[in-house]
Amino acid sequence: MSDLELCLDFVKEFYSLTVRKSYGDNVIILHDCLETKETSELHFIGTVMGYDVFFVWDKAKIITGVNLFLKTNSDILPTITSKFKNIQTFSFFKYLIDSVDKKDRGVVIDLNEVKEEFPGLYEGVIENGIYY
Repeated sequence: MSDLELCLDFVKEFYSLTVRKSYGDNVIILHDCLETKETSELHFIGTVMGYDVFFVWDKAKIITGVNLFLKTNSDILPTITSKFKNIQTFSFFKYLIDSVDKKDRGVVIDLNEVKEEFPGLYEGVIENGIYY
């Protein structure tokens, strides 16, 4: 298994999505855990509807042993990022953003619980609401 496949499998299985709206701090974070507040492995991957989108590779780095900053792994983060760039996923982000009120609230969802919202990541076929 390549490092890229290992990373994608890890993201599919263990990652969550946090949408947080607070005064001046509107963010979407893709992460495996948010135990560590200060991390050097927080990667800005773009903006969706005024929300900065970040990808955290902190505990995942320890578990998988994959360093995204190595020259040999330079294609991993752009590949993972591309998996989140499609109309269905953006529509889901918009839904979550609209669901969170302006009083410093947020929502956290495991990616593998909403696979149909991430067709770029979970490349499968949906039949009767079940992913194959």
